[in-house]
This record gives sequence, C-alpha cells and structure tokens, in this order.
Amino acid sequence: MNDAALDQFLSHCSQQLKERQSQMVKEFQFDRCDHFSVDLEQGQLIAECQGRAIATAQAIPIATYDPNSHRWCWAWSQRELPESRRQEAMPLQDLACKTGLQLFKAEQFQADSDLVWELTAVACEQLQARGCYRLAQENQYLMFALHNLDASANWPNVA
Repeated sequence: MNDAALDQFLSHCSQQLKERQSQMVKEFQFDRCDHFSVDLEQGQLIAECQGRAIATAQAIPIATYDPNSHRWCWAWSQRELPESRRQEAMPLQDLACKTGLQLFKAEQFQADSDLVWELTAVACEQLQARGCYRLAQENQYLMFALHNLDASANWPNVA
C-alpha cells in the first residue's frame, strides 16, 4: 500500500469507527450506563445502569496501551490473556501484509494517543467490529473490539 492509499485507508477506518461508535452509543444508551466490566475468560463486556446489566457484547482484545510509557502491546502477544482471547486477536497480524506496516507484527512499540486511536480503528475494521471499548486498568488501557451486542430485558427500562 503506498502512502496515499494508506492515508485513505486510515481515514476510512477512523470514520467508520466514529460512525459505528455513535450508532452503538445511541442504540444501547451507553452514555447512561454507570459501570462497565469485561470478563476476559468469557470475552464479554457487560454494561450496567443502576446496578442492572442492560447490555452485553463479545469483547475481543486488541491491545494494551500505557499512556505513561507510550507503550502499545498487541493482545495476541500477551501471555497473561486467556489463549482463546489471544487467538481472537491473531487476525490483526494480517494487517502487516495488507498495509505494508510491520508494526502489526511487532509485539510492542511506542505510540502516541493519535496512533492509538488509528490502530484501534484499523483493528476494528479488520475484525469487523460494531464498535470499541477502552477499559482503564491500573496504569494502562485495554482496547477491545465489540461484536454481537445484545440488550437485556432491563433495557431500556432505566430511569
């Protein structure tokens, strides 16, 4: 992929993620939720409002990002994640061939916040995700691609 095609691809992925996120938040009223959690063993995001689960989604880990050290680490390389979650992230390596960028095969590297969101958008496009979620955990963020969103019986009956 030449520079112009890469720029166009990155722009397309970023725009797609922005639109999908907006639609997902609107449809599932995530802006009204007061708690989100991720079950890594099950690969599931749980959105809660007033102590009641209102929606769930399949959560595929993309990467972790440490904003203090600016370190991005792909989920497929993280031995502490369940093997099934790491396998779900393996297709992200295919982006190295698609884009010509070897950073998609590098386990970790330095990234700024703009690159973090570009990588997340490209990952969501590659995984055909409905949206993404950034989980704050200790001194880092875990980035997830979301699939199969499902509203519970409690939704939309939240005050």
